[in-house]
Amino acid sequence: MELEMPGDWIKMRTDLYRDPKVIMIADELMCEDGRLASYISAMTRRDSNVTSNVMRNVTVGALVTLWGVTRND
Repeated sequence: MELEMPGDWIKMRTDLYRDPKVIMIADELMCEDGRLASYISAMTRRDSNVTSNVMRNVTVGALVTLWGVTRND
């Protein structure tokens, strides 16, 4: 017997943070002259010091949130 999944199911995997697209997004967010770094520096009055692994996990969390908001009900 095979279980059916809802049509809006997003396949999550434990290694999603290693996906090349996630890495590319995280790298772009960490760019020193990017908007995120500028915002953090302006709001905290200090430089951003976030590791690439942390930013990848933040990116995955943000994508899951975005997918949840944009899914079709």
